[in-house]
Amino acid sequence: MKQEPNEHPVTRLPLSRRSFLLGGSGALGLFALGGPLLSGCGSAASAGANAATVALQAPIVSLDPPLINSIPVAAGVRHMLESFVSLDASGKIVPALAESWEVSADRTTWLLHLRQGVTFHDGSKWTAEVAKMNLDRYLGRPADFPRAQSYGFIDKVTTIDEHTLQVHTASPQAGFLNWTSYFALGFHSGESLEKYKDEVALRGVGTGPFKMVNFVPNERLEMERFDGYWGTKAKLDKLTIRTVPDASSRIAMVETGEAHVAVGVPPAMVPTVQKSKSMALLSTPSVRMVFIGINSQHADLKDVRVRRALNYAVDAAKILETVLHKQGTLARSVVPEMIPGFTAQTPYGYDPQRAAQLLDEAGWTVGAGGVRAKDGRPLKLTIQTTDGYTPGDRSTCEAVQSYLAEAGVQADLSIIDQNGYFAAMQKPASITTTTLNYFAYGSSIVDPGHALGVLEGSWTNINSIYARYRNAEFDAAYKKVVTSVDDQAALAEAAAGAQKVAWDDAPWIFLFSLNSLLANSDTIEGLTDAPHEFYNLTAATIRA
Repeated sequence: MKQEPNEHPVTRLPLSRRSFLLGGSGALGLFALGGPLLSGCGSAASAGANAATVALQAPIVSLDPPLINSIPVAAGVRHMLESFVSLDASGKIVPALAESWEVSADRTTWLLHLRQGVTFHDGSKWTAEVAKMNLDRYLGRPADFPRAQSYGFIDKVTTIDEHTLQVHTASPQAGFLNWTSYFALGFHSGESLEKYKDEVALRGVGTGPFKMVNFVPNERLEMERFDGYWGTKAKLDKLTIRTVPDASSRIAMVETGEAHVAVGVPPAMVPTVQKSKSMALLSTPSVRMVFIGINSQHADLKDVRVRRALNYAVDAAKILETVLHKQGTLARSVVPEMIPGFTAQTPYGYDPQRAAQLLDEAGWTVGAGGVRAKDGRPLKLTIQTTDGYTPGDRSTCEAVQSYLAEAGVQADLSIIDQNGYFAAMQKPASITTTTLNYFAYGSSIVDPGHALGVLEGSWTNINSIYARYRNAEFDAAYKKVVTSVDDQAALAEAAAGAQKVAWDDAPWIFLFSLNSLLANSDTIEGLTDAPHEFYNLTAATIRA
């Protein structure tokens, strides 16, 4: 009988905990599992000089990719579980578990030629049948795996032979390959799926350069190098990912040598890291776009003059400089500059006089207490936001609140915890009642269709509900972006048109795209970060 490297004692979960593991993205981080569920021998953090520790802000609840609700956690787990393709440090597609691919003449059937000679951490083979088993589990249970709705375009998955998989889409999908890079498609071994079923969430038996040694949910994930890896072997012997919610503690761990990397450096702490003699700041432009959605479905915000006025009223450049310490890029379109097809628009700029003029034209004139009113009704809005989930979220909204007050717009702040905020925004009743909604949208597959999808008008996209936007001209251009497979000229033209329509229609208060900020010890070399915020330690080493 073959021994499995990941065969460790397991504390069996009662039904309520198993249900938790399948609770979808909204449940992640709410339930603290007590004690190690998987126990191994020793700690990766103290296993020798060639071991690295990464401190994250997010809880590591699951090793099942479609249940992961945090990019930093997904980046850590991606060291173990891989997908068909991946994105390099510039955001370009590179082969991973699929070596090559081709699409049919009607652009709806894709053949994926899978890499041969790949083995999972348990010694089993990577085959088309295993790929199909994973996809059928994920796509066939959208109630358990809410991210599966993003793959609604997949109609059927068929195995052609041991190393060829056929995927049929209901309509042409220009971003198909980018979607196969998504972290939610990290593949488990077929044997682990059959043996552990949904408890693979505690196992993480993949094909990556590291394999799991010990997993304590909400606390740490310990890995070691997988010497049977198909690609370039990791240089580290051990890699540990630890949950450390407090930013000051994460950075202190790097400074004292307890950790080598701190993920999610708050902008306010950038000067501290830059002044340190034992740390360095790794600042990488990312595809995470920060905006405040202006709910154009709300009666007071349907007039485009009002939405444009809100943009002229806010000095986004000053907020980027003071609140974000210049760790980002001022928005010049509705997509970040790292997205293919980005087309620069003319910035609104800070122009209080123009804001006042537009509000006057829209009938909102200055009334009692300096608050603008129309037909006896004051212009009172509420900015909904999280506090600490995204770097500078609350501080950014407080700055926006102050600028709007100067324009005669009363904007109250509603601070909601991360999971509660997302849940509240998904309720249909909120579509006509919310007014301003902070959001930091990361197009983690680095695709124009995905980036623009946050504005599509059917609101079936899990993220488009935050913008509350609907424009027939935009939707027509967006559809061309999505369906222009292998026609880069048509895709670029449609993407440019969609960006122009949305920019002029001002469905957001346009702010900036964020930099991904890591603090790293001066003893670590070879650490990389990417536009999709995936830090990578495969090539990292620890200098003695």
